Amino acid sequence: MHGNERTYVEWQALKMHPMLSMGKPQSIPNEQLVKGYFLMSEPAVWKPAPSPLFTRWTVDVNPELPLPEYPRPQMTRPDWMNLNGLRDYVVQPDVALQPDYYTGKILVPFPLESSLSGVGRPLQPDEKLWYQRIFTLPSNWQDQRIILHFGAVDWHADVWLNGCFIGSHTGGYLPFSFELTPFIHYFNPNQLVISVQDPTDIGLQARGKQSLHPKAIWYTAISGIWQTVWLEPVPDASIRSLKMTPDIDTGQLHCMVDLDGPEQEKILIEVTAMDNEEEVARSYASAGRLISLFIPNPKLWCPETPHLYQLRVRLLKNGNPLDEVGSYFAMRSYRLRSDAHGYPRFELNHQPIFLYGTLDQGYFPDGLYTCLLYTSPSPRDRTRSRMPSSA
Repeated sequence: MHGNERTYVEWQALKMHPMLSMGKPQSIPNEQLVKGYFLMSEPAVWKPAPSPLFTRWTVDVNPELPLPEYPRPQMTRPDWMNLNGLRDYVVQPDVALQPDYYTGKILVPFPLESSLSGVGRPLQPDEKLWYQRIFTLPSNWQDQRIILHFGAVDWHADVWLNGCFIGSHTGGYLPFSFELTPFIHYFNPNQLVISVQDPTDIGLQARGKQSLHPKAIWYTAISGIWQTVWLEPVPDASIRSLKMTPDIDTGQLHCMVDLDGPEQEKILIEVTAMDNEEEVARSYASAGRLISLFIPNPKLWCPETPHLYQLRVRLLKNGNPLDEVGSYFAMRSYRLRSDAHGYPRFELNHQPIFLYGTLDQGYFPDGLYTCLLYTSPSPRDRTRSRMPSSA
């Protein structure tokens, strides 16, 4: 019997374990949890699929946690869980139902066709790629909403958690997320299943230079997960997004903070700007209002001095903090303006600047769409409290 099939049978048997059905996973012997529910009865072996060309970073890939850096630097929270790494996978006809077994391991977040996925095969338009991942949540995430984030999946994705359909997303280039709270298990392991379909060049979707028959100017197709997958806990009332607009003429930063959750009319938003972690401005506003901060003697961003300010946004209710995120911004402006001869010129901070650069097609020999320039956490990530990858 194939190793992965045997693992699946063990896992199915463990799901029927009386202690698990009674909500007492601590009563199950540890060796059963490891051998069965976590799909780890046999060591996961990964190696790059054959490729005519690799990069110098290929040998540095850590299959336990590839791309470990924080995936959303413009809106950071201290607690999160990286779901990158090896997953069970199988490719089936697109008419097939959710699989009863998985044929191997794929390294997320590298597309199926890439060498670094460990698979290196195309996904045909009449096929469907299935992923499975088992994860557990830390105990201190209770009483919070759990959000599942995808950086990008090409092209159509369907998502299930613990046998319940969560939602779908279509489009290969934008991030998306789902709330898992009603379906999550806080004390038992969770089963995440994802299916992906991709018509590539027989469809009408945006696909860049992807082709099922790459040659000349056409490149290898991209299918499946190709950006980080991650979880984060958020409170009932939370910050959904930030929009920051600098105005160098008035020395202000304008912020719009989009909220999610109940009783937003009772929430006060606090925005603090910092320079090298020292506060330089602070302002408050109610939900839905524009917040403006006056930045004293603003240091303008330019290629020679690319100065960045830090930003902290908090939600307060009766003086008590509900949610907090970190971000950053630059004081700069850009526009097109006609010169004395009527030719449009690009201006940065009201000064003409010549734009030039090499053409970067955005394809990498080993990861295709997925860049491997980052192979270990940055110093900033090491100082940030964060959750390790789940089992």
